[in-house]
Amino acid sequence: MHALQRWFDTLRPDLVPKLSTAHDEPERELHLLINQAYEHQNYIGWGHFLRGRLSLQWKHCIAHYYKTRQPGDAYTPTLWARKMIDQVFDLFLALWTCRNGEKHGKDYNEQREIALRMTREEV
Repeated sequence: MHALQRWFDTLRPDLVPKLSTAHDEPERELHLLINQAYEHQNYIGWGHFLRGRLSLQWKHCIAHYYKTRQPGDAYTPTLWARKMIDQVFDLFLALWTCRNGEKHGKDYNEQREIALRMTREEV
């Protein structure tokens, strides 16, 4: 979320927030995979993430998570990626709609008021 907030603020996300990969860490392997996925997503860009272009490294994380947790055969990394992309699209479109509504007006009357206000400011 921090990386996405920085992207919204037109800043490059910070370097990878490293999860613990100490040898005594029970989730060491999963943390290594998450760190790699975050690094790769940072490399290709969080703008791509919001447009549904997730790093393939996330599928490796989910595959490992499902292998250790064994939630059932219906849970696959590919299905997770599809559902994740659907959710990200919904989020991105909601943000876009909200932003445009605030900037340009949510209906015809608001659009007209904003246009009139901008015209008056220019004059």
